[in-house]
Amino acid sequence: MRTFRATLRGLLVLLLCAAAVGAGQARAVAQAAKPTLHVVRLKPLTVSGTGFKAKEKIVLRVTGDATGTARGTANARGAFRLTLPAALTTCSTYALRANGAGGSRAQLRAPLKAACKPVATVDFGQTVVVTGKQFRPRERLTVTLLGDGTHTKAVTASAKGLMEVDFGALALSNCSGYTLRIKGSKGSTFKMTHPTQPC
Repeated sequence: MRTFRATLRGLLVLLLCAAAVGAGQARAVAQAAKPTLHVVRLKPLTVSGTGFKAKEKIVLRVTGDATGTARGTANARGAFRLTLPAALTTCSTYALRANGAGGSRAQLRAPLKAACKPVATVDFGQTVVVTGKQFRPRERLTVTLLGDGTHTKAVTASAKGLMEVDFGALALSNCSGYTLRIKGSKGSTFKMTHPTQPC
């Protein structure tokens, strides 16, 4: 009788362990099956997807610094690779969205990296000139210089994100206290405060 009870307890323990392992495996499969996007290449923009349904039709869109749409079909393993009519850089900001005909959804966002944020400097010569880089291509910029009053100029960044604006002769120098603010039509911002120096 004791042997039978011990055997029964052993079987129950094995069943409970098997159920726990099965549940863990099910969770792992569910996690692995989550639709995910990966950027393979930026020029041209090539994206791969995994975790979609087998043979599911996919519509992939990019918005942000570039826009475009690509269509394809996932393979039997739920994976795909599509190329969009767009070219991006490591400093581009964009969002990718993939919608599957069977209900699968995935998205990926690329925010602006710290190393890619706009920078600007002020040069005090016969005139006061502000130069900057890493703005969005062809972005309209409002440049404001606060020192001996408020001075504002509008300028458009180049295709490479460069800008330069001449404020003319101002009663400012490298010893002056001033604040430089730049705001762009595509979201770029820059601010620098220079304290008064003992010159």
